[in-house]
Amino acid sequence: MKICYIGNPNDAHAWRWARNLAAWGYDVHFVGCEKRGMGIPPGVAFYDLAERFNLPKIRFAAYGAALFALVRKLKPDVLHAHTAFGAGWPTPMALWRPTALSVHGSDLFLLDQTSVLHRTLTKAALNRADKILCVCDELKNKALELGAPESKLEVIYLGVDTDAFRPDEPDESFHRELNLGEGPVFYLCRMLEPLYHPITAARAFCKVYKENPNVRLLVPLTRAREDLLAEFKDCLAESGALEAVRFLDNVEDDRQMANRYQISLASISLAGSDSVSQSVRESMACATPVIAGDIPAMRASIKDGHDSLLVPMDDPNALAEAMLKLTEDKALREKLSQNALKFVQENCSMEVQKNRLELFYNELAAKKAAK
Repeated sequence: MKICYIGNPNDAHAWRWARNLAAWGYDVHFVGCEKRGMGIPPGVAFYDLAERFNLPKIRFAAYGAALFALVRKLKPDVLHAHTAFGAGWPTPMALWRPTALSVHGSDLFLLDQTSVLHRTLTKAALNRADKILCVCDELKNKALELGAPESKLEVIYLGVDTDAFRPDEPDESFHRELNLGEGPVFYLCRMLEPLYHPITAARAFCKVYKENPNVRLLVPLTRAREDLLAEFKDCLAESGALEAVRFLDNVEDDRQMANRYQISLASISLAGSDSVSQSVRESMACATPVIAGDIPAMRASIKDGHDSLLVPMDDPNALAEAMLKLTEDKALREKLSQNALKFVQENCSMEVQKNRLELFYNELAAKKAAK
């Protein structure tokens, strides 16, 4: 089956989706709608719209015209956009059936905070899609609220690759390279963007560092906003905690990403709006519990005090208390780790999700064949 997949080529989750489809035998053609900064997965053909059309004001109109021509050349069984917001915008202009659309947390949860134009383009993509793939029930409910017919909606979450993300001894060379010392390590597993409240995390870490100067924090620089990164560093520097933070470049290899979880006592996720976070699932698959902001989607995904910890949003004191609690309570750490791993093994099997996705695509492809 041939899938034409449009998405941001710098989104690791989009690449994983395309890579997994190719590994499962699909003929995958990835259409990039942003300037590419990552390598192309094996077995995936890549088309760079951003390279061809450097037109900031009207680029998505140009993308729509280019996609219209491309799908008629490729004749895919399914045209699938990785997100409704952004990647989904050119799909109505492609005039191709069948079209699928995936929706993630901020796609819909923060739609009201965007411009009128962006809301219009996103709703047009939702209306045009033959099927809408939601990664959690909360997103399905939000799509219904926005007027999407229930018959279009399907809840499917792509599982975790437990061959790559698994409990394992931390990589000693990685530990030495980062000069982490002997103290506890925490991993801020979300990007430095306002949505993920990094300044709250910085303030909390300053408090933890004051109590335990041996603690370390790993921070990814993937798509980090420069102004927010500067503010983040300034906050840490004020208390002398900047020296205890290690900033990490982007990695494309899942096992290298898994090293970050395996070496950490816990991951921190402070998403103000989210669905079922892939980062949270990957951390749990490595038996690394998560300290997460207390929002509805997280309450539906993890159990506070059972497999992870929930803290109030924008409360650095509560986050610091949770971090210190994990550093001091070995029994709690072991309980959370064991239950986190068990949850992923029982609920996030890649094989189960693969089977559901095959049914999803087969149903769409059958519509094309019936024409």
